[in-house]
Amino acid sequence: MAALNETEPQSPAKPAKKVHSQRLNWYLLSAGVLTVAFGFAHAAWGEQGVIAEVQGSTLTQLVRTSTAISWHQLTVMLLLAGVALLIVSIGSRTNLTTFVAGFLLAVVLGDVAVFAYYAAQFPEILGSNAPQLVILAVLIVLLVLGLFTGRAKIPAEERADNRESSAETPS
Repeated sequence: MAALNETEPQSPAKPAKKVHSQRLNWYLLSAGVLTVAFGFAHAAWGEQGVIAEVQGSTLTQLVRTSTAISWHQLTVMLLLAGVALLIVSIGSRTNLTTFVAGFLLAVVLGDVAVFAYYAAQFPEILGSNAPQLVILAVLIVLLVLGLFTGRAKIPAEERADNRESSAETPS
């Protein structure tokens, strides 16, 4: 048993990890701000327009309540999606950034597909929903640009350094 005052041999000092500078992905940041604003507008407009009209209708209470729940569930989804975009817009390119932005792009494209399906059957909805279509189009552009540009990229030398330091770390 070694004496308490003995010291263990020191391992050679590891070089400090290089930390790449973090940059904002302005496209994803803009998409996040727009999505949060869209969520608040969705809640306000829905309460004053759609939900008020539905609640005053002769529909059953179940249908009125289900409509309100569905409307505000979408509002929460918009707000959380916007916050997620704000979070991943900060820093370097990661798989999480790509996943979140790609997933939300798929959701927006799905929303446009649903809208297009109903607009083909009821063309009169196009006029009243023009602002929504413009917002969705802008979101699509921002998400695509955010996925393919505007990211902090890790230089090749730094990636190699990070791989080496992770290989040296015992598990």
